[in-house]
This record gives sequence, C-alpha cells and structure tokens, in this order.
Amino acid sequence: IAVDDKGLVAIFCFGLPGFVHESHCMHAVRAAVAITSVMAEGGEPCTAGVTTGNCYCGLVGDIERRAEYAVVGDTVNTAARLAFTAKKDAQEVLISNAVVSTIRNASKSLLSFRPHRMVTMKGKTIPEQTWLARVISHRSRFSGSNAFKRSDSMSNMSSMNEAS
Repeated sequence: IAVDDKGLVAIFCFGLPGFVHESHCMHAVRAAVAITSVMAEGGEPCTAGVTTGNCYCGLVGDIERRAEYAVVGDTVNTAARLAFTAKKDAQEVLISNAVVSTIRNASKSLLSFRPHRMVTMKGKTIPEQTWLARVISHRSRFSGSNAFKRSDSMSNMSSMNEAS
C-alpha cells in the first residue's frame, strides 16, 4: 500500500512463491470484484486491474539501510494500466485476456465474463482485449465447495480452525 501522485495504490498478489495454488487467477478476480464493491458501497469508489504473468517479487534496496518487499515488472505495470483504463471507462474492474484464458473453463459456475473493449496500453504496441467479470456464485472453501481447492497445509489449517 502506498500513497503517491496517483492517490492510494494497493497491490494484491495471488500465487506468490510459497502460496501458489491452482486457482489463483479466480481468487484474484473474485477479490477485485469484492474489494471494489465494498469500497463503492462505503462511498470510496476505486478501480482494479487483474492480469497474470511472471514478475520479480522479493526484497528491493539495501538490507543494511532500507529494504522493502516489492513486486515489479511488466505484469505489475499491465495491472496498473488496466486499473487506469477502468477508471477512464467508468468501470470498477478490468481483466486481461490472459486471466480469462486461464480460468474461463474452470470458473463457469462461479464467474461470468463479457468482452469490454480492445485497449492499447502504454508501452505496448498490440491492442489487448479487456474483459468485465460478474460473480455468479459466492461459494467459497468455507461452504463446502472444492472449486477453491488449496494445498494440504491449508486443509490442515481449516481442520484446526473447525476443531477450535
């Protein structure tokens, strides 16, 4: 979370090393839709851009003086540009074609997608199809759905919570 000349910026990452699971794209879209909806209901509209790809994630800076954990790269820039485009287009969440391609078949009962428009983003020469998403089902791993199947360690944590 940072505040800069663009305002408040929060970066949410799904599928970081050590936390990878088969449906991180679906989790990211559902989170983006939920966060933007809650913010709008609270009178603080915001936008989100969701994409998938490789990026650097780790410490940046001098460990002896000042270092921070950061995610940087084209994927992060693309997500920021999608969020900026969403704001211009009066949308809450814009999703990249890469995300839709990754989860379209796996998410049929949980999400629906519709094409928004082709966008040529800053630093890119080829236009990309952007998408809008709608959450169809609010099922989660807590309601018995296996659509958000997690690693065994997460299953063990859930079991411990239920036993408490």
